[in-house]
Amino acid sequence: MQNPAISVIMPVYNVERYVASAIQSILSQSFPDYELIIINDGSTDRSWDIARSFNDHRIRLLSNDTNLGNYPARNKGLRVAKGKYICVMDADDIALPDRLMAQFSFMENHPEFGLCATAYSPLNRFTPIYKEADYENIRIILLRQCHLHHPTWILRHNCVKKYNLYYDETFRYAADYVLQTRASTLFPITVLNEVHLYYRIHDAQISTSKGKEQGKLADENRLWQLSLLGINPTKEERELHLGFIKSRKIPQFDNGKVQRWAEVLIAANAKTQYYHHTKFQDLIYVLLEDQTKPFKIC
Repeated sequence: MQNPAISVIMPVYNVERYVASAIQSILSQSFPDYELIIINDGSTDRSWDIARSFNDHRIRLLSNDTNLGNYPARNKGLRVAKGKYICVMDADDIALPDRLMAQFSFMENHPEFGLCATAYSPLNRFTPIYKEADYENIRIILLRQCHLHHPTWILRHNCVKKYNLYYDETFRYAADYVLQTRASTLFPITVLNEVHLYYRIHDAQISTSKGKEQGKLADENRLWQLSLLGINPTKEERELHLGFIKSRKIPQFDNGKVQRWAEVLIAANAKTQYYHHTKFQDLIYVLLEDQTKPFKIC
């Protein structure tokens, strides 16, 4: 297929129970102009056999001899993708029939955005999960946590190439948090608050099986964002900031040190004007209030 509108990238690793449904949900899309790039990431079950059993000219098959990891597999797909847009898809989720149509239309009609996620619903619960869509608010949220739900993303391919926006593989379990944070420094990002994905929750997911390691890597991204304010923190400041930004009490830091750190952050943003002044200041005040509440020290 020559230059499809969308390249859907789906890594596959030991998901034989779910992969057929995930693939079929893409092949059943109302939007026809796409390619589905499936990357076998060293599966040891029947996942790859199931993926290869589909006969559709829109499918492109790639394979790793060994398991390299989710983000290296996605980068492999990105490097061969031909689409104007890139859609993220997981091999254990289900895309609703109009997902590609809705996201393509949104991006075509809103050229200012380089990345857009959607609302989603946990599979078998069908409770919609909506997200903050305002760009300035998203940048504030990213200071604390990952925001755009990765399996719902669509990106402009030319932005990926222009800014080298591939997944940073050193952040093995948190590269999507890093990528959306980096993207937010380069162009507006947002959320289309319509449900276009059923998200499957199970024990083999990275957030479940590698939660501790993921948290440590996410902390490095939280600390990196201090550079956007022109702050190069000391070791003590790093520890203080992580407790502060995550609303976790750190016993060795008294309220005076916390207050002074809050003042440092506000002053740095006033100087750089990187974040919306009022929104940033409001966050800092909320975090200060959190520090005055009783904490259980585990």
